[in-house]
Amino acid sequence: MTGKEVAQRDGQAVATTEGGSVGLSGEFGEQDLSMPICSISQPMSQDKGEEGHFWFPDGTAVKSMNTVVLDIVATRALWAPVDSGLGAPICRSADRRMGITLYPSFVEKGGDPMELREEEEAYIPCPDCRFGETATKFDKVEGLWCPFGYTLLMVCAETDEPFLYFVKGMQMKPVKQRIVSPAIVRRNRTGNPAPYTNLLAWTVRLVEEKEKKRKYWVADIAAGKTFSDAEQGSYHEMALNLRGRAAAQTEELPPDEEGQQPLA
Repeated sequence: MTGKEVAQRDGQAVATTEGGSVGLSGEFGEQDLSMPICSISQPMSQDKGEEGHFWFPDGTAVKSMNTVVLDIVATRALWAPVDSGLGAPICRSADRRMGITLYPSFVEKGGDPMELREEEEAYIPCPDCRFGETATKFDKVEGLWCPFGYTLLMVCAETDEPFLYFVKGMQMKPVKQRIVSPAIVRRNRTGNPAPYTNLLAWTVRLVEEKEKKRKYWVADIAAGKTFSDAEQGSYHEMALNLRGRAAAQTEELPPDEEGQQPLA
């Protein structure tokens, strides 16, 4: 049988695609992978079980986890008013250089953010956007702003299973302190940011703002052991293989799970 490998099962011949594996026929790569997205279950979260857990789409919920960061994607997103009913950013960027939007007329010219109508998808350079400086000057335009965020490509330290973690709002401070800033310092010093230098231990902590009558959970992050050169080399290879998918999946950002703007 030309171009096939034949395996034996219960005395019968089973044809499989050459170079492939049973259950996957054809050529597959990282572009076919959709990594699970980890999030913290909040008081208003739906279908995520008990609040205050790291939640995964397969239903796994944990109070703590040990991870390795493979790559950090610099992001930003323009959010509609909370009561607009729009469950996704008006415009989003997976590199803070170019934004992608279904509402280019509003982004470029303005209008009523409560009555947005989808148009043909368009790309708008962040430096040229009228909302471009709202992330650094914190001056809103028509009551809206486009804050910075991150997408963390991580793996579970015990299983090496990859997943994504979107960072925004109140999550920014601990991630910036424990993960992003050390990587920038290493890049400036050695040319290699290597966010996979250390093991990271994640836990969740409740924040209550009594005056605003709201509560939410945030992540606390502690640096663990430093990995050997061989271990860092292994994580470096994983990062090379998966970083493109992480950036692409960030650009395909799903609707905001709580249907609200991130906390300022």
